[in-house]
Amino acid sequence: MLEALWSRLLTALEGQVPDSALESWLRPCRLLAADGNRLRVLAPNKFTRDWIGQHHVDTIEAAARTMLGANTQVSIELDAEPERSSTLARERIPGPALDDLTPRYTFESFVVGSSNPVCPGGLPGGRGAARDGL
Repeated sequence: MLEALWSRLLTALEGQVPDSALESWLRPCRLLAADGNRLRVLAPNKFTRDWIGQHHVDTIEAAARTMLGANTQVSIELDAEPERSSTLARERIPGPALDDLTPRYTFESFVVGSSNPVCPGGLPGGRGAARDGL
């Protein structure tokens, strides 16, 4: 029930919050509780919690009031189980399947060339601008 409510709230926020903010800041969160006129949202880390509190909590409250009633308040809290939030977010974001990766493009087969002198700088034995202090 809480996941469905959070999903509906995120859908309501589309168009009110930039897509990049919705994906980066709000989707990794989850709804902990909906107690009467209060929604408790869990953020995966302190930075996300603070950012949402400073930039998006008013918009979230407005969408929640439209959905649930005039006096709905939203609190953003730190998630004690951030692994769960990030797992849920990863499940929603489509990405390349690991099976589709080309095995010949690995760090073991990396060749230093004039187009990529910085890349191997941190690797043992690598000659690069990062390692040489450039």
